[in-house]
Amino acid sequence: MNPVTLDAATNVQQTQLDLSWSEYTGADFDKYEIRRGTSAGVTEASTLVTSISTKATTSYTNTDLTANTTYYYRVYAVTTTPE
Repeated sequence: MNPVTLDAATNVQQTQLDLSWSEYTGADFDKYEIRRGTSAGVTEASTLVTSISTKATTSYTNTDLTANTTYYYRVYAVTTTPE
């Protein structure tokens, strides 16, 4: 999995926020995986929020968040080529 550049969250509300990231440029794209945690250092083992199989989709609204909780995110491009 390859981390992609995640922009700052926008439209931040008590229970939702919008994420956007740079499109993965590799030809071996399979899907994006959005992972999150409640502490810094989100990894491939962190909670999977969603998978997105369309390469051109570079945004996501994360809903049903717990109010007054800090979340950390990382977006990975999963490739068809084993690493």
